[in-house]
Amino acid sequence: MISNIQNHDWSNWYEREVKFALYEKKGNDFEIWINTIYRTIYSADFKTVKPYGGEGDDKCDGYLFSDKLVIQCYAPSATLKQSELINKIKDSFSGALEKWPYMKEWIFICNDFGGIPAKVIRLIEQMKIDYSKIAIAIWDANDIKDFIFKLDQNILDQLFNKPPTSETFNQLDIQDVRDMGYLIEGFFGDYKYSPKDDILPIAPSAQKINKNNLSDEAIGFFKLGQKKSGLVKNYLENLPDPDFAENIATKIRTHYNSLKKDGKNAEQIFAAMHMFFGGKRLNLPIYQACIYAYMVYFFDRCDFFED
Repeated sequence: MISNIQNHDWSNWYEREVKFALYEKKGNDFEIWINTIYRTIYSADFKTVKPYGGEGDDKCDGYLFSDKLVIQCYAPSATLKQSELINKIKDSFSGALEKWPYMKEWIFICNDFGGIPAKVIRLIEQMKIDYSKIAIAIWDANDIKDFIFKLDQNILDQLFNKPPTSETFNQLDIQDVRDMGYLIEGFFGDYKYSPKDDILPIAPSAQKINKNNLSDEAIGFFKLGQKKSGLVKNYLENLPDPDFAENIATKIRTHYNSLKKDGKNAEQIFAAMHMFFGGKRLNLPIYQACIYAYMVYFFDRCDFFED
C-alpha cells in the first residue's frame, strides 16, 4: 500500500493503476510512461532523449541533469529472456559509458514482476565493482512500484486519473447506469427508476474471489462496486428487452475466454476486463464507479472468472 495516502480508496486506486500499467506497457509505450513519471517529478531537470537519425539515442532513454543520471528502459513484448537481458544490459551500459562521460548514475529499468535472474544480479554486482564511481542499479516492476509509491499525492494526481471514492459510489444513480449500459451494448434501455432499486446489493462470492487469486486492490473495488450492483441488477433485469443483459454477458464471456486462452494471470485478466468495460476510455470517477458496479454484477453472474 501507499503509506503517504490517507484515503484508503485512493491508495487502492494508485496501487491498481501502477500494476495495470506495468502489465500493459511494452516497448516504446513503457519507455514513454517511465519518462512521463520522471518529467512529472523533476520538470525541466529531466529530459527525454529521443533517437536522432542514424545516431540513435546514445543508449539513453532519459537524462536527469542534477544527478547526471542516465536511464535505460527495457520491456520486450515477449517474455523476458535471461540471455537477451544480459546482452541488453552490457550493450546499454557500455554505450552510455562511451557517450555520457559525465554520467554518475545509471539505472536499467525493466517491467518484469518475476524478479531478476541470479546471473544478471552477479553481472550488476561485477559492474558496480568495475565502475565504482558510478551508482549502478537494475529495477524490476516491484522497484518501480516502490519508487512511485513514495511520491507525494500531488504528483500521483498528475500521473493518474482521479479515483472513485466511497462518496463517488454513493452518488451513482440510474442515469449513470443507463449511460454505461448504452456505452457497453450500444442500446439505451427504457427503464423507469424507483428508489427501492438502490438497496439490493449483490455480494461477490468469497469462495470465487479466493479461487481466482484476485488482488487486494481488485477486491477493494469490487466491494465498493457492490454498493451499487443492486442498481445495475434491477436496471438490467427489468428492461423490456430480455436479451439486453445476455448480449453484454456473451461479449464478456467471449473476451474472458480469449484472455484465459492467452495464458493471462488473474491480475492481467482483471486489468483487461476493466478496460473492456471502458476503464481506459471513461476517466471520470463517476464512470469508474459505474464500471465497477457492472463488473460486480457480471462477476456474480459467473460471466467472467472461474466459479
